[in-house]
Amino acid sequence: SPSALERIARSVSVERCSAGAVVLTEGAVSDDLYVVDAGELAVHHRALVAGGGTIPSLGPDDWFGELGLIRRSPRTATVTATTDVVLWRIPGDVFLDALAGRARPAALDRTIGIRLARTHPDLLPG
Repeated sequence: SPSALERIARSVSVERCSAGAVVLTEGAVSDDLYVVDAGELAVHHRALVAGGGTIPSLGPDDWFGELGLIRRSPRTATVTATTDVVLWRIPGDVFLDALAGRARPAALDRTIGIRLARTHPDLLPG
């Protein structure tokens, strides 16, 4: 809704991270959602690293952090800045409030499905 979008816009904070900085750590508490404004980030998941698999990098207009928020579970991957990055940080409670009582956007559901299939296929709905 327009009011939910306005609340999100008012709550966004800008974060700058240097190359090499860890933004999220696998297993940590899920608190916020991030949108990439500029720069590139690498995504690592311990099972994929052990198996030699890769996860595509994140760049401008990508988002991350939604899985743990929506599933109310710990972070499913570690995200590290590979270049200097500018991120928009949206508080998790504001993001979840915006979704409350509404169907999730199709793009969000697609992204969640793709990410779970890569890192946690056991968590996909049967």
